Amino acid sequence: THTTGDNTLVWFMSESHNTYCKEQHTGLDHESIGDNGPWEVKCQLAGSPGPYTGSWQRTAGGGGSASKTTVWEAGHRVPSIVRWPGRIKAGSVSTALVSALDVLPTLVSLTNSTLPLHRHLDGMDVSDILTGRSQKAHQVLFHPNCDAGPDGEIGAVRVGKYKAVLYTGGVPDCSGTIGPLVHHTSPLIFNLAVDPRESSPLDPEQKQYQDVLRVTSQALADLLQDIREDNTSTVDYSSSSDPNPCCDKNSEICRCPQDDLPGTC
Repeated sequence: THTTGDNTLVWFMSESHNTYCKEQHTGLDHESIGDNGPWEVKCQLAGSPGPYTGSWQRTAGGGGSASKTTVWEAGHRVPSIVRWPGRIKAGSVSTALVSALDVLPTLVSLTNSTLPLHRHLDGMDVSDILTGRSQKAHQVLFHPNCDAGPDGEIGAVRVGKYKAVLYTGGVPDCSGTIGPLVHHTSPLIFNLAVDPRESSPLDPEQKQYQDVLRVTSQALADLLQDIREDNTSTVDYSSSSDPNPCCDKNSEICRCPQDDLPGTC
């Protein structure tokens, strides 16, 4: 007899947050679950980033956080667990490069639904990865800034095993130390396969660095061009008074910036 649970896909994905409570309830150690981005300002309650320490920030970047709200690995790398009896092999493990952006297109595919036309989604269908039929995943991921640089601006580009870091510093650690916010016109490039701690960037004079830089720069340029072209509209707000802010104190949908403003404007 099959139950609803047997035919239900459960997809758990951690938000970059503190690991302290998880450790208490699961019995797992820091290294087991540390790659979900502790918030360093919470000090000992923040847990551990495991091997993803963003060491360069501490040794060469003036200190400060290398976890939550940064583009270091501990700021965005999270674990994911998927359960689907009969479809996903129990105990299977994948190191494929996937993203939370993949959830929507994957569920659309699994339910034989369709996505809206004329929309370019950043996510991809990873159902073959979940079911073990393929390990083909993203070759490129983009990591936007939060506190470590302008909000929403791309602060790091991941291409395969390499990551180019464009912004460093600007986020406090437990002690309140904040490394200077630096925009690297020549990005720091790390080989995460051999340097998950991001301690030793590639030498900019070496061919390996230059080859990776060429690929990451082109990937970022393509993304920005795609953003400019996709799902855009042009609006002339001067042609009508409809979009003007309202400040009617008797209306629940209006907000008045000052108490002494007249009732309408």
